[in-house]
Amino acid sequence: MPETTNPNAATGTPLEEQVRLLSEELEKKQKYIKILEEANKELEAKLRSASESAEPPAPITELEETLKRLVMRIAMILQAEKCVFMLYDRDENELVATRPALGLTDEEVRRFRVPVDQGISGQVFRESKPEILYDAINDPRTLKENVALLNIRNGCCVPLIVEKRDSENRVIDTTTIGVLHVFNKRYGNVFIEEDVRLLERMAKNAAAVVASAQMYREVVEEKEELETIIESVYAGLLMVGRNGRIMQINRTAREMLGLENADLNGRNYEEVIKNERIIEVLKESIFENSEVAT
Repeated sequence: MPETTNPNAATGTPLEEQVRLLSEELEKKQKYIKILEEANKELEAKLRSASESAEPPAPITELEETLKRLVMRIAMILQAEKCVFMLYDRDENELVATRPALGLTDEEVRRFRVPVDQGISGQVFRESKPEILYDAINDPRTLKENVALLNIRNGCCVPLIVEKRDSENRVIDTTTIGVLHVFNKRYGNVFIEEDVRLLERMAKNAAAVVASAQMYREVVEEKEELETIIESVYAGLLMVGRNGRIMQINRTAREMLGLENADLNGRNYEEVIKNERIIEVLKESIFENSEVAT
């Protein structure tokens, strides 16, 4: 008599197969939620570190106003017609002009970008040493920098260096984040070594402000990106801090809890969540110092 085979022997019954698929899907979602939790913890650590520093970053509008005043002051002291920051773009490996800038239109700022291996901007950035442009039009180093289109005749260029100091105010590390340019000395003059020393001193303060602005922007962008990802997750996701305040809750979780139109971030979870089982789970999780996703 020929042997018969069980069609479900290898793959299991339809119910078992469905359970297996559901288990795999749940495992994927749990891994995804874990990744989001870790990303949120890193972001919270950055925000906490910034808030605990000696001088926490000011709101971005205040930083921009500070930079505007710096640009005006630098140009006035150096008697320059133009002043502009160029910051290092790691993704493009370029130095990119940024606002605020004096003597350059928004379009000129947008077009002013130089690869780090080219031009006087790249040289100052790579070597972290200042340079004077006595004749910008005929200097071979400015060939890629469109100085003619920007109406640049001469200039003084210094690196923007951020210093990291220890508790005794000793410099323990430095990072060059870009360059600071002043162009076109007024009254037909050219920049001299005294101008270089003045600009280097002012560049230290400028670098600190620029670095704070960059950090603020990066933290805000990371937070917005993380919030977008969390909001789009199919599973309900609720993150609560150790103090009991809601850190993040996505659309699915709000719908599940009947809280679609409420602004919940920062509020204590016991004030807004009515499900006793969820409250118990959250209390237990906070007590055990672990994260909960629901």
